[in-house]
Amino acid sequence: MSYKNNDLKKLRENYWKKNSERNKKEKLFLKELLLEHQVFLEINEVNLKIFFDSLPSEIILKAYGLGFKNDLIKRLLITHIEKNKNALKEGKLIKTEYKIKD
Repeated sequence: MSYKNNDLKKLRENYWKKNSERNKKEKLFLKELLLEHQVFLEINEVNLKIFFDSLPSEIILKAYGLGFKNDLIKRLLITHIEKNKNALKEGKLIKTEYKIKD
């Protein structure tokens, strides 16, 4: 794993472990988004973590600064959900990409 990937991995882990009010609200937002798009009937921490880990680095990096509720980030999340809905439903590992591809 490259230096850049190690940094992104740490960024993801640090974000996930944080227990701040902002993180709690953003995790709730992600859960609601997944329910809204009917990815899962019920969402537990495992499903949410699988989804979070599948997010392209582009989303993680932008969301770290802007927050997941930002309109741009929300559009990127929806694109990712629509593109990977079946794999997410089945709990399949999705190869993490840097950017969302059209």
